[in-house]
Amino acid sequence: MAKVTSTRIAAIKGHFKHAEVITEDNLSDLVDAIAEAAQEHEHTVDGGPGSGTGNAGPVLRFTAFLTPERAALQQLDPAERVEVATPFWSWYELRYDDTTIEFASWVICFPAWYVGGDLKVTVFWKAAATSGSVRWALLHIDRAPGEEWEASETEMQEVTDTARGTAEYLNSCHVIWTIVPDPGDVVSVGLKRSTQHEEDTMSGDAKVLGVLIEEQ
Repeated sequence: MAKVTSTRIAAIKGHFKHAEVITEDNLSDLVDAIAEAAQEHEHTVDGGPGSGTGNAGPVLRFTAFLTPERAALQQLDPAERVEVATPFWSWYELRYDDTTIEFASWVICFPAWYVGGDLKVTVFWKAAATSGSVRWALLHIDRAPGEEWEASETEMQEVTDTARGTAEYLNSCHVIWTIVPDPGDVVSVGLKRSTQHEEDTMSGDAKVLGVLIEEQ
């Protein structure tokens, strides 16, 4: 694969400048140039950008932000979805009670190009109180076509996060999934507040603004 130089870029532009018929050769040249440019962009560790001597990484990394308005709420003890409005702003929250184990979930699909990298899952939430902690449980169910959908979770992990000293300030906590989906899997992501856990000590609602999933 040839390097992407200014001379080569000019030659590629020349192929298509006057509506030239696309042939196998000039299309292949263009595809090679795009692929080379993407690889050069990722060569940043050892030799610096564009050096061609760095450690290449994947061009695409999976990410998804799960919002309250997209959440599915179960029949028994769902989190409360509330639209909050001010004179100039509005947003949705999932409010988790401090006495009942409440739950919400989302269904997403992992693309075919996902290569199974580690996944960091972050919960962004606000506290109604100024002290105490909340115990969050994150679980996921990974299924490929042909597999049973209504089955037990693939994995569940829990994390405790302490409320900030001022009510309604933004908090965040995360877990790393140790069992990751396969490319093309349909995944149900669940979030509950484990109020029965001894580390869940905060009075009042824990108000979730969203859940971020990032491939590391």
